Amino acid sequence: MKRIHVLQHTEAETPGFILHWASDMGYPITYTKFFEDYTFPPIEAFDFLVIMGGPMSVNDIRDYPWLKEEIAFIKRAIDSDKIIIGICLGAQLIARALGAVVKKNDYKEIGWHRIYKTGTQTEVPVFDCIPDGAYVFHWHGETFEIPEGATHIFYSDACRNQAFIYKDRVIALQFHPEVTFQLINNMIADLSEELNDEGEYIQNINEILEGVSNICNINFYMHSILDKLDKL
Repeated sequence: MKRIHVLQHTEAETPGFILHWASDMGYPITYTKFFEDYTFPPIEAFDFLVIMGGPMSVNDIRDYPWLKEEIAFIKRAIDSDKIIIGICLGAQLIARALGAVVKKNDYKEIGWHRIYKTGTQTEVPVFDCIPDGAYVFHWHGETFEIPEGATHIFYSDACRNQAFIYKDRVIALQFHPEVTFQLINNMIADLSEELNDEGEYIQNINEILEGVSNICNINFYMHSILDKLDKL
């Protein structure tokens, strides 16, 4: 049985489909919620660390001083060989914990956009489930560099670095395979002002909602990745 701990940055951005998977597996979940009084568990208290997204930047330590603590906690989890998956901001936090730069991307990327394989997937079977050119959900304005020792997995037209894996058990995903219909609606309600920005890769609400037929596929990708990590 895997014990899962979630680092959650906003009330809106929940673990989404990951909760359904954990429930089906009978795995207990604990939380550190930074929008409430928070504590970090002992490293030995969990097996699987899930790091969620959020609108803040990894570089906003002055506004969110807990980011410094969180990055240090993630680094300890990596050094302790925990299974880790980070999504969007969570992926950027993993990158920073591994010493990589996180910076503003050339484009904001919001909505349903394709991701493409870098050609390394044959060496990383955990990603076999995701086809080249898959439509996935995005909501970000920053990006990470690929950390030293990590393998670059996916890119998109708007963002060169969409995913990496480190030591076979630490996965960083800039995109959102965990979203459910409810989670997408949460993000629209919480971050709707960003949809007013002009940009080639920013979809409007109607375009985002028209794409929800992709949720079944991306949740399948999430399920497959979690199943493979669970076997480690």
